[in-house]
Order: sequence, then structure tokens, then C-alpha cells
Amino acid sequence: MVATKSPAFRFYPSDFLYGCRRMTTEQIGIYILLLCEQWDAGVVPNDETMLKEITKCKKMDVINRVLEKFSCDENGDFFNERLEKEREKQNQRSERLRANGMKGGRPKVIDNQLEEKPDGLQNESNNETKRKAKNKASVSVSVSGSTYKESIGETNVSTTAPPVKVKRKREPKIFIAPSMQEVQNYLKEYTRTWSDDQARGKAFAIHNYYQANGWKVGKNPMKDWKAAARTWLQRDGIVPLEEGSQMSLLGNGQNTQTNLPDARKLAEKYQ
Repeated sequence: MVATKSPAFRFYPSDFLYGCRRMTTEQIGIYILLLCEQWDAGVVPNDETMLKEITKCKKMDVINRVLEKFSCDENGDFFNERLEKEREKQNQRSERLRANGMKGGRPKVIDNQLEEKPDGLQNESNNETKRKAKNKASVSVSVSGSTYKESIGETNVSTTAPPVKVKRKREPKIFIAPSMQEVQNYLKEYTRTWSDDQARGKAFAIHNYYQANGWKVGKNPMKDWKAAARTWLQRDGIVPLEEGSQMSLLGNGQNTQTNLPDARKLAEKYQ
């Protein structure tokens, strides 16, 4: 056996403890010293004086008990077979790394041909790599209703996914304050019987009031000025009658003639 160039070898605690389970502490210490001697020198010499010097033990019976884990080579020297196997694996790994380093790292595929690696394996071509990646289980869903695709192993299944309804957010309605003329025109349309002067007077009061408070209903911004105008009229007792009838003005001291015998009762009907 030739001594390795590496200053260290791999140590497997579980295997070592199992192999030394019936050895004493003294024998375990001798075992470690003999392994280190073999790793450094290549073999353990078959010489009683040297063995006592290496193991720091003068009891040959104890040393011989440990030497049961070693074999003899053609020269009669001792060696541990497991340690030599580890030496060989470590040397092979070093050679692979050295060869890869001389080639500039991992070998590349040239002209789609498989090139052999230093460790005896082969690189896969680009097409082979893509094929394996494609065959892996994958699921993709398109929410736009275009394609639902599922591939498992070598089987591809493609179906059409139902379209997904997208809820649109309602844009907030922007309030635009009316002009006094717009309020007047709406009051005439709403009451059906008011003259321009009547509608103008009430529109002036409504418009000025809400203009002064920033067009608010209570503390909230106004959303519908027409609804506010109708509430204003109803608070004054002004209620539109059915089409074909006249308006009843209650609560402000003004009453108009209607084609019904009792305007007050009819007005109360709509309150």
C-alpha cells in the first residue's frame, strides 16, 4: 500500500462505534493509533518493538487483540481493509476533480453529442433535459378563460377553463351643485302648477341655504339635490297631486283652488 497524499481520511462515527463495541478503552486508543499509522505510512509494520512504540503500549496481548481487525499483505505487514477502501475512494474523487479542473469545469455538450464525464457518467443533451422537464407534473391555469393545461408524467390533458367574471368597482358619483335656474326649473316641473315667481322664490331660498352650508345634508355631503328640494317642499306641506290636479300649498298660508271639494284632505292623503 502507498501512503495517500491527503493528510486526513473520512471518519464515520456510527460505523466506528459499532466496530469497537466490544473493545476496551485502551484497545480503542490503540486501534486509532494504528489506523493513523497506516494512513500516514501505508502499512502497520509487523515488528513488536515498533508496534509498542506506535501504540504506546507494552502489552503485546492487548495489541494483538486489536490487530485482529487488520489483515496481512504479501510482506507480512498489517493493513485495515476498510481504511484502504476509503483511501481509494478519496484518491478517485481527487482525480475526478483534477480532471474536471483541467477541462475548465463540467464538460459541455458538443454538437448534441453525449460527452463522457471523468466519473464515467454522461451529460444529457439539451433535448433530453427539456423532455424530462416537460414530463414533470405541472399545472397551469389561465383565468382569462383561454387554456387550462395539466401535464402528469408522459400524459398531457388540455381543457378550456370557464371564463372568470371580474367584478368592476363602481365609480363614485361626483356631485355637481345646481344653479339657481336649475332648481327653479325642477320646482316648476315637480309642482306642475307653480308660476315662475313662485318657483323662483322657493328656489332662491333652497339654493342660498345649501350654498351657504357647502351643499350638505346634516354633516354629510349631499348626493342628490333634487331629493333635498323635494324634502324641503314636503316639510313646508307642499305635496304634488295626481296628474290632472292642482297643487295644494299647506303650511305657508297660501292655498290654491283645486277641482276637488276638499284640498286639505287630499293633501293629507299624500303626506
